[in-house]
Amino acid sequence: MPRPEKISIGVLFGRPNFILQESLGEISELIIDSMDGKILDLELFTEFEMRPSTHLRLRSADSIKYLHIDASNVIYTRDHYDKAHTADWNELKSEFVSIWNLIKKTKKINEVRRIGVVAEYKISCPNNDQSSVLMDKVTKLGIQDGNKKFQLAYETHYPLDKTDTSSTENQEFINVIHQIYDGLIDGHHSEDGYIHVLLDVQHYYAPVSQSSKVIDEVTKLYKVFSEHESELKEQLKKLGLINDE
Repeated sequence: MPRPEKISIGVLFGRPNFILQESLGEISELIIDSMDGKILDLELFTEFEMRPSTHLRLRSADSIKYLHIDASNVIYTRDHYDKAHTADWNELKSEFVSIWNLIKKTKKINEVRRIGVVAEYKISCPNNDQSSVLMDKVTKLGIQDGNKKFQLAYETHYPLDKTDTSSTENQEFINVIHQIYDGLIDGHHSEDGYIHVLLDVQHYYAPVSQSSKVIDEVTKLYKVFSEHESELKEQLKKLGLINDE
């Protein structure tokens, strides 16, 4: 399985967190003060965009690290597309933990409805013919003249309690999102000659989970994510999109 080019941790609140939204300036100042080489790297973020009572976006100088905060979400990302090395989970989680602990120092954080771990991968495709390769290997349609912009997306829901046969809408469940598509149609990293693959594993809480448990829940969710990543690897091998290495 290729190592991920991009990994994100996302936290969705159970209801809009307006108190947190009103504290974006305070959060920004706290993060800046904490870039001391002990709590956060000295230059973790160098670009700051804040729209009062709307959102806060921070980015590193090399455009690898992103933080987004608004009334509904906290999302932290490591984006290594076009970089010499791929994204690393341990680095991402360590930075997220430090940032989350700083956010908690400002205002009360609302309960959490969903936590997600998302990773993106890319697979080299010879002859810049990725849509035709996907049409041939992923579908029964076969290669057709002028294949372009292939994309496949689907979700799988399953309850945490396998003995509960009621709808997943009424209970705690895992949502697994798969996307396989022509790299040319990637909204952020369009590139010819590559197949892009996205794996998004989300834990939905019913009832909502306490924000104090977020770090532990992220750790547990990554274990679930790793299991689905292994399954994805086997699926891609069976399709002939990656080899056994």
